Amino acid sequence: MARLGELTHWGILPTPGAVLRGAELFAEALGDCGNLGDCVVFDIGGATSDVHSVTEGSLEWTSK
Repeated sequence: MARLGELTHWGILPTPGAVLRGAELFAEALGDCGNLGDCVVFDIGGATSDVHSVTEGSLEWTSK
């Protein structure tokens, strides 16, 4: 990854980090549309699968 960083002035993200950032941007866009709710993203890959969630949180769940 460090060597790739020398080739560009942009940040290099591993795939899980890039998918999480995409989920954050998607959730932000949902919020701009009138707060449509939380966002869950499933990244189904060849060797691994990841689940990412973006939420404002809820007091309803903090006491449980």
